[in-house]
Amino acid sequence: MAALTRYSRLAKADAVLVCVPTPLTRNRELDLRPLLDSTQALAEVLQSVSLEDALEDADLALILTAHPQVDHQLLAQRARLLVDPRGVTRTLGVTGAVRL
Repeated sequence: MAALTRYSRLAKADAVLVCVPTPLTRNRELDLRPLLDSTQALAEVLQSVSLEDALEDADLALILTAHPQVDHQLLAQRARLLVDPRGVTRTLGVTGAVRL
């Protein structure tokens, strides 16, 4: 693990942790500009892979969204270990998912 500030060195990374400040605006709302700027810069250097390929190489899949466009059934079928803290797979009849 290494801390980097040059995004180009992340092009071949297996995982990226984004740690940026989230200051408050004058209205006491979160200022997400540092996070949005970082993710935009990452998007310029990271390569897209298919979900199937990503799951083949992954040790686990962690469901962090209940968005309807996410194929949770595919996740359940392909992931070696599926962690579902949101309970999304409960309605799919998925067995073997770890629900927190």
